[in-house]
Amino acid sequence: MPTGPMRCASTPAARRSPSAGPRGVCGRGRCSRSRPAATEPCRSTTADVRLPRRHSRATHGLFSMKSFDTRGPLRWPLLAAYAAPGLAMALMTLPFPALLTTFYAKYTEATTAGIATVMLFCRIFNGVIDPFIGYASDATNSRFGPRKPWLAAGALLSIPAFLLAYMPPTDAGNGYLFVAMVVFYLSLSAIEIPLRSWLAEISTDYAQRSRLSAAITLTLLVGGVLFMSLPEILKPLGWVESSRMDRPMMALFGWIGVVLLPLGMAAALWLVPVGAVMRGHRYTVRDMLRTVLHNRPFQLFLAADWLIGVSWGVTYALLFIALDNYLGFGDRIGLLLLVATAAQIAVLPLCISLASRWGKHMLWAYATLATAATGPLMLLFPPGGQASAVLVFMLMAVVSMLSTPQMFVPAALISDLSDYGTYKTGQAQTGTYYAIRSLIFPASGAVGTSLAFFAMAAVGYEPAAKANSESATQGMLWTLALLPAVLSLVSGLMLLRYPINRRRHQALRSRIERRETLRFEAP
Repeated sequence: MPTGPMRCASTPAARRSPSAGPRGVCGRGRCSRSRPAATEPCRSTTADVRLPRRHSRATHGLFSMKSFDTRGPLRWPLLAAYAAPGLAMALMTLPFPALLTTFYAKYTEATTAGIATVMLFCRIFNGVIDPFIGYASDATNSRFGPRKPWLAAGALLSIPAFLLAYMPPTDAGNGYLFVAMVVFYLSLSAIEIPLRSWLAEISTDYAQRSRLSAAITLTLLVGGVLFMSLPEILKPLGWVESSRMDRPMMALFGWIGVVLLPLGMAAALWLVPVGAVMRGHRYTVRDMLRTVLHNRPFQLFLAADWLIGVSWGVTYALLFIALDNYLGFGDRIGLLLLVATAAQIAVLPLCISLASRWGKHMLWAYATLATAATGPLMLLFPPGGQASAVLVFMLMAVVSMLSTPQMFVPAALISDLSDYGTYKTGQAQTGTYYAIRSLIFPASGAVGTSLAFFAMAAVGYEPAAKANSESATQGMLWTLALLPAVLSLVSGLMLLRYPINRRRHQALRSRIERRETLRFEAP
């Protein structure tokens, strides 16, 4: 790809170049015969279309001062800058929303019914608002690109979100919780959708997108472990009186979010270039939904992704019940979660390497199929504390490692799927694709949880009972062992049929760039 303004082949420099090609060839397109002078640059970009190239003056990031190629390898400082907001974003993702609901039930005047109603509304609100944020982000046209204005607004909105959510007054009721959660989830959507969509523009390379997605996943995991461990770290130092998630501790989390998220976002906005932005004709919300939902590879992706979500919903709903009631590991669940998260962090570099070698979807498929094989292993452990703690911890670590591709591969694949949509329609809609995934995927976890509890009801298992019959216990265990395994098997086989691999993605990018060059150099 040319590294600067491209000139017609009739210029002296072009005549000296052995690769100049036939008369009128300019880069990958053809110059118009009606262009004024041979020395006038024939530019391949406008304010609305930015093709990947080196030394882009339209990148608006500190790294634009140096050589930046959206098709080349990304340096670690840029990856760290892009992922910097993820550290504080961990306070806005699981398990912290669940901790907030428990905190409000215990330390405020909000009622349990009110909390349930507010959280249900927020889920619906989140699902409704996400596609519009994705659409608006795609349609935003500014000198700072389509994502940075939204990220700046989301970071500013996160300040009142943290203050309201983590520092409620003692007499806070259901109305206060409603306002706090609406602001909280609106801020999260305004940050997460543009941030995830941005990676498709920072790099157009198949493998580098995996590194970007993995970088933000790593900071989310590290932030989650750090903040969950913070009470246990501060109590021995005498900085807090208790390790409970009480008012002082939640207020500390709130102040950390108020300071850390804007700082992390400022680093990303200042250091990371806009990247390659392509625009076509204007389109309506109806056009958006029609073009996105008629993308067949995207349909396959959504189906496999949704089945995996249902599988994990069943697993999470039953696993902790089995660990506590059957294996007798209830007092070690916190340590198990810490080991599981540490295993995910440790295996992430290997997953990035394998995604580059095998292909992103193949890594995800193999990990999903391997997860299906680990499910029945739960049946091998004896009940009542007789199971080896080492073996249980090892199994949880392995299962967590196999779930790691689910945490970063989908966002990278959505970027490739958006390129396929751009090739088909001429319109870049990465934000819309990610928003639709964020709308559909959370429902899979709810469906999985419901299936798990329906299955327990069908076999007569009561988690709160002091003792259950042998048949009920075995029914719960077999549900945990087999239902997620079957769902994972089906989804893994579907992912093996996913059509966009590295070679096909490179062909898509070449055709998109060639078409855009021809479009803006046509007479």
